[in-house]
Amino acid sequence: MTTEFPFEKIPEKLKKIIGEPDPGTRIYRAEGGQEEHAKWFKAIHKICTEGMISPGGAGSFAPVSRAAVYKALREGRLSAFFFHTTKTYFSWMGKEFKYRDTPYGYVSVRELKAWNENLQARAERIVALEEQRALFLETRGTPDDERGREIYYYPKDRIRVEREKAKQQKKAAKKK
Repeated sequence: MTTEFPFEKIPEKLKKIIGEPDPGTRIYRAEGGQEEHAKWFKAIHKICTEGMISPGGAGSFAPVSRAAVYKALREGRLSAFFFHTTKTYFSWMGKEFKYRDTPYGYVSVRELKAWNENLQARAERIVALEEQRALFLETRGTPDDERGREIYYYPKDRIRVEREKAKQQKKAAKKK
């Protein structure tokens, strides 16, 4: 696993074409007509050398849901490039209207592959911790804190044990 995430590097000469990133994210937005879209698309191909895919199809490169992809985009953990095609219309009175069409959006395949590697490394660490905990429980029994009380990892377990103890105390009281 790499220590630094390999974000796509944006050359200065292409920053005007791909647009400015949203604050706090790596979502680059641009807008314009079809001619600008062609220039934008060529610039994105120069940046994303390993390819690009829509955010909805990112699950084919990393085992994540669409919601996880969009969350990572909002948090700035992935780069995305969006282009909003616009058309300008004028009313019969001469007022200008700008119509935004559905945006084109892409995520870098290289970043998705790196995210997949990070997720796999994290899963391996979690499995190792679970194995270590299982070995601890096997060798030392239930984990007790320094005062001798059991440690419960889930509230339901504590409630269940307390109910069982209360039942046993009632049975013991009835026998006397």
